[in-house]
Amino acid sequence: MARILITSWGSHGDVNPYIGLARGLAARGHEPVLATPEYYRSAVEAEGIGFRPVGPNVDPSDARTVQRIMDARRGSQILLREILYPKIEESHAELSAALRGAELIVSHPVTFAAPIIAAQTGIPWVSTVLAPMSFFSRFDLSVFAPAPWMKRAERLGGWVAPALVRIARAVSAKWPEPVYRLRERLALPRGADPMFEG
Repeated sequence: MARILITSWGSHGDVNPYIGLARGLAARGHEPVLATPEYYRSAVEAEGIGFRPVGPNVDPSDARTVQRIMDARRGSQILLREILYPKIEESHAELSAALRGAELIVSHPVTFAAPIIAAQTGIPWVSTVLAPMSFFSRFDLSVFAPAPWMKRAERLGGWVAPALVRIARAVSAKWPEPVYRLRERLALPRGADPMFEG
């Protein structure tokens, strides 16, 4: 039996699959603990799964915040630059506190503290992906909400998808600076872009 720390962040659509994973692990004799915002405590505990609060805390029923995050043009920037990256220090501290006794860490794509903790501790880390958009392929470009027309540009040839991903990386290159600063403070290598690698 292993103690497995699972971390997720986002809407019910982000958290519910990890509740399902935790239930499956528990049914196989493991001890899963789900680390996610306080908002989900009752849903997690109702399933008999261990819960640890890890932010940033955003209420998914807060229509104004959700509307800003879901904005087709600026939503990703708002989510990353205003909500997730600036809170990496707090998320790291909370996730570190939740880690006690864990033998494996399973993370959602935007729980950026998980790979940092895995690098610090040597605990094995499994990165998961819920949405096809998170698979950055050089052959089949994702549909990016701010620019859905980019998908049609693929027809121009195999060079288009890698070029467009390079542009997206360049535009967002400075966004994860809080993550890099935390890694530096912890004497870890800078690491790759947390949104595109891992």
